Amino acid sequence: MTSPRPLILVLAAVLALGTLWPVNAAHAFLDRILPSTDTKDEFDGRFIDTLTPGAWKPPLEAAMREAAEKSSDSPSSFSFGGSGDDVSSVEDKIGAKNAIRPEFEEIPGLTMLRMDERGIVVLPALDAYLAGIARRLLEPSPITGAPITVYVTASERYGEAKALPDGTIAIPMASILQADSEDELAALLAHEISHVLRGHHDLDWFEQRQGNLVSGAELMLGLASGLAQQVGKGNEMAAKAARILIVAEATMAATSKGLFPSWTREHEDEADLLGLDLLIAAGYNYDGMFTLMQKMEEAELIEASKPDPYQEARKALEEEIQQQTNQGNIGAALGNVLQAATLEFGTALNRASADHRSATDRLESIRDYFDREYADEIPPAMTALPLEQVRKSREFIEFAEAYKDASEALDLAEKGELSAAEKAARSAVSGPYKNHAWTRYAFYKVRLEQGHRDRAMQNLELALNDPYVPLSVYTELEKMNRKAGSMDSAARVLASAWEEFQRPAALYPPLIHHHQRKGEKARAQELAIECAFKNREVAKICRTAAEGRDPDMARTQSWLQALR
Repeated sequence: MTSPRPLILVLAAVLALGTLWPVNAAHAFLDRILPSTDTKDEFDGRFIDTLTPGAWKPPLEAAMREAAEKSSDSPSSFSFGGSGDDVSSVEDKIGAKNAIRPEFEEIPGLTMLRMDERGIVVLPALDAYLAGIARRLLEPSPITGAPITVYVTASERYGEAKALPDGTIAIPMASILQADSEDELAALLAHEISHVLRGHHDLDWFEQRQGNLVSGAELMLGLASGLAQQVGKGNEMAAKAARILIVAEATMAATSKGLFPSWTREHEDEADLLGLDLLIAAGYNYDGMFTLMQKMEEAELIEASKPDPYQEARKALEEEIQQQTNQGNIGAALGNVLQAATLEFGTALNRASADHRSATDRLESIRDYFDREYADEIPPAMTALPLEQVRKSREFIEFAEAYKDASEALDLAEKGELSAAEKAARSAVSGPYKNHAWTRYAFYKVRLEQGHRDRAMQNLELALNDPYVPLSVYTELEKMNRKAGSMDSAARVLASAWEEFQRPAALYPPLIHHHQRKGEKARAQELAIECAFKNREVAKICRTAAEGRDPDMARTQSWLQALR
């Protein structure tokens, strides 16, 4: 019979986890993204006509000004930084905010993309084509002067576009390849442009971005990958290491949303409505929007039909928790409870669709709005020729082939088909895009799976030739050099990335460790303090590095001890 005390303790641990994701906060979160009202029902007429004409303002500046103006109406003293000092004018209050909270320094959108994406696709003809669509969509906007710049990313997910505060917009290569018409691409761009025009990157967004620029989950994922490789395969420890890797991946999926916008439902509704208004006003066929949403709906249905990737890990954790509880091994049970909670948290976030409400609901809302405002609209013919001309250009065909080969190599490597993966990777780097970050990253992953660490590192070094090389290449290369004992090479990689990416959170722990190893303890402590202020998730690892321990090895050793 199970002792009641261990069960109570484990139950208490589960309840204690509520402090990480409190019930009230969870309900508020769901209410925020899934309110009962539809934005289109809150006004009469077309959404574009509700906008106040004028020049576009950077969203952080606008948000700070709005906060300062609101405080001017309050009889209480006002301070952004919490000092309690009265500040008289709106301009002084904004200046105080800047002085007290320097972490609000903006990072260029392109730099932010390079922190997240595996590569930026630079094809002059395609870039010019997309810029032309963006200019056409902006012409009917009552908000003028928005500095829209469109980039294509190597993302394989259709519709996974991004809008960033400075007007940078990212369109995935998958959308370029799968679009049936220019109208469809224009609909996707119109939606993202609408986020920029409406200034949806408010103070809350900036605070979230600064706190989660590179989350602790990303570091956890990298450590878990290294642990899985270190213990090998085919034994009990390897099975447990593989499960930790699954949990790390779930944590990463659940928390990486901090880098890019997690729009409220109101924001999504506004971008959908204004996007349709801009699309039609610019002379595009409105069916482009419906086609876009239908494809996103199909993609969501396919994703929903896939088996739960964490089912086996969840079942194994539940069995271990029960067994450890019965044996009175509460410490081990609590550790597994934390892992199980991470899996549930990631699954819940995915089901809640935090980034967007379902494409089905959005499509229905857009159709209702269209029927209300554009029922008599006579659409122009769909436009496909310009898009086809771009896709038939030599540079596009060459990159599309390399992109396809790299994607195939990654898929095959994940399935363990390493010979076929190597063949696809070799094909990806055989043409003019042999040193593109996406193709070299794919070959790096294949070599890593094959156990050829030197060759894996060579592929990362070649990826540095890409002018838009992503941060992940630097972090992986620094880690591999450090593991190989090439500390000077690791330091050079750190130095190259540190200023280029404006002191990213992911580089604090290795940089602190580097200074500590060189005997520069004061500099190491200074960076550890800065790390704690800028990113709470990474602060503990920074402290570990400041104590002189390799941040990766310290965590890996603790996991190995737990596995044994």
